[in-house]
Amino acid sequence: MSTHPRQLWRMMEPYHQLSYRSAEGVEQMSALGLDRPELQYFGARLCALGPVSAEVAAALTFGFAPAYVARAVPEVWQRADPEDILAARLEAADATLRRVLGDHLAETAEVAGLVRRAAEACDLGGHPMAAAHLAVEWPDAPHLQLWLACTVLREHRGDAHWATTTAMGIDPVECHVLACADGYMPAEMLHRHTGWDDAAWQAAVDRLVARGLVVDEDHATAEGTELKSSLERTTDRLAAAPLGVLSEAEQATVLATMTPFARMILDAGEAQPWRLREQLWREPEPV
Repeated sequence: MSTHPRQLWRMMEPYHQLSYRSAEGVEQMSALGLDRPELQYFGARLCALGPVSAEVAAALTFGFAPAYVARAVPEVWQRADPEDILAARLEAADATLRRVLGDHLAETAEVAGLVRRAAEACDLGGHPMAAAHLAVEWPDAPHLQLWLACTVLREHRGDAHWATTTAMGIDPVECHVLACADGYMPAEMLHRHTGWDDAAWQAAVDRLVARGLVVDEDHATAEGTELKSSLERTTDRLAAAPLGVLSEAEQATVLATMTPFARMILDAGEAQPWRLREQLWREPEPV
């Protein structure tokens, strides 16, 4: 059976995510004066692009409320230089991976070169977040090369996902309502984490109800479920190209090697998984 691109994403995502809110990540960012969660997140997420404006930041991260983004940008660049945040982010990833993977750290060498080869094969047209991260200097250590390669591929998929979402007529708040309605995320948590106020959230629910895509914020219609499924299938197709430079055997090796890493990261509590994401990240079940 061939390896599905979504299976590989599910195992790479925790490896990329772990440095955002780990103890080491918070410590590194706080040392730069980034003492609030939104400063730490948007600083770490956007530092590869340089000191972008709040408007550009909201466009690139898509699903966050512009007012929430503006609470961090441009203040984050006034507190710390993007190059310093890049260095701190890498230090955090290094320290967190050494702690979480422990004696398994050496196993990253087997797949670091493979995942880096896939990352370097990304078509960057229409993929600004992936392009910015691919321009970052590669670290020497295999476990950090793997982390940066996972980050490039994660952002490549994310760029494709938001382009597809927009093309399907779903806006930055509606995408979250639809995700909650099909059971993918708890509505209260996603609402809170993405910064939309109650009025904007309810207006999005009302628009999707009028389009026949949801019954309410907790239940999608058959049409809404199919639209979400179509969106994910298109994202899979657009994200598959760089992974296609790897043979089936190489893709299988990446999946088999990184699946235990994902479990270790989750068991350590570092990826802060949400309800269904934890299930998806623990087992690379067939798609």
